[in-house]
This record gives sequence, structure tokens and C-alpha cells, in this order.
Amino acid sequence: MTDSLKEDAKFAGLRVTPDGEGYFGYNPDRGAYFEVISFDKLIRDAKERNQILFDKLFTPSARTILDHNV
Repeated sequence: MTDSLKEDAKFAGLRVTPDGEGYFGYNPDRGAYFEVISFDKLIRDAKERNQILFDKLFTPSARTILDHNV
């Protein structure tokens, strides 16, 4: 995130996220909640959030390996 984007977020009254890596806020006129985060944080959070799914999809269980070796 650029310094100017950080300044704009503060000027718009956004709050810093708990991890300090972005900003969030609510616009009551539009009824919308939004976040401002970097692309790197978006990818990192998505990987963490979906790690269990990736493990289940791409890591064979011991039973699967044993069944195919018979």
C-alpha cells in the first residue's frame, strides 16, 4: 500500500485493521462495509483461509495410498 493510499484511508475515516496491514470502514449512506488491503495480503489471507481445503484436495490420505498399492 502506498503512503498516499494510507493517507486517503485515514482522511476517509477508516480504521486500521487489527493486524495493522490495512483499513476498514462502513459507509451508512451506501449501506456498505469495505476494506482496503494490499494484493499480497489478499493472497496470503486466502491461502491461510483455504489451507485445509488444499490439504484435502491435493494430499492423498494413507488409506488412498494403501488401496492403490494392492
